[in-house]
Amino acid sequence: MPRTLLLATAIKTVKGPNPGTVNAGDLTVVPVAADVANGNNFVPAPNDVLHVWNSGAGPFTITLTSAPDERKRLADITTYNLAINDIITFNYGDLIGWIQSDGTVWINGANVAIKFWVERRA
Repeated sequence: MPRTLLLATAIKTVKGPNPGTVNAGDLTVVPVAADVANGNNFVPAPNDVLHVWNSGAGPFTITLTSAPDERKRLADITTYNLAINDIITFNYGDLIGWIQSDGTVWINGANVAIKFWVERRA
C-alpha cells in the first residue's frame, strides 16, 4: 500500500509578524494520525518543521526515514520515543538526505495516537 500523504490542513504556512487580516481558522492546524500500516509522507519545502504529538495514554515511537545524500550516507532517526503528551519538532533544513525517490519525506508512527503536522515558513 502507498504511504498516506499528509493533507493540506496538516501543512500550515506560518503567518506573521504582520499578517494583515487573520480570519477564523487561518491559524488552525489539524494534526493527522499516523498510518501505522503504511507510514505517512508529505511533499516538502526547504525549512519545513515537522511537529509530532503523542496524544495517547502510553509512550510510542516514531521513525524519520532519511535518503542517501550525495555521499550515499543515511541517518535515519529510528524508534524515537515520545512519552505521554510529548510534542517534538524537527527542522528538515535544506532537505539534503531526507527527500525519497518519490519526492516526499517519509515519517512513521507506531500508533494512531501519534499525530503529525508540518509548519511551513513562507
